[in-house]
Amino acid sequence: MLATSPFLQNNGLGKQLLAAAEDFATMHYGATSYQMSVLSSRPELLAFYERRGYQLAGTISPYPVDADVGQPRNLNLQVLDLHKQCSAAPNKS
Repeated sequence: MLATSPFLQNNGLGKQLLAAAEDFATMHYGATSYQMSVLSSRPELLAFYERRGYQLAGTISPYPVDADVGQPRNLNLQVLDLHKQCSAAPNKS
């Protein structure tokens, strides 16, 4: 899970955190693609990841209420899966 404090958002920290996670996965685990999930109630996060090359994978699941990870306020909450192919070389920033 990646998260940025609301007080620190819009300063590029999320971009740096995501790039570092992608680079780490590529360099240490030989990742050839990345996958992640975003809650349907967060369209701004979906847009953030899409701007960074992630695409909807087409898989939509109901929120995992039975996983004991919290009770959603919105009973129609869904989990959207995203996918991105690795770039040729890790980011050097």
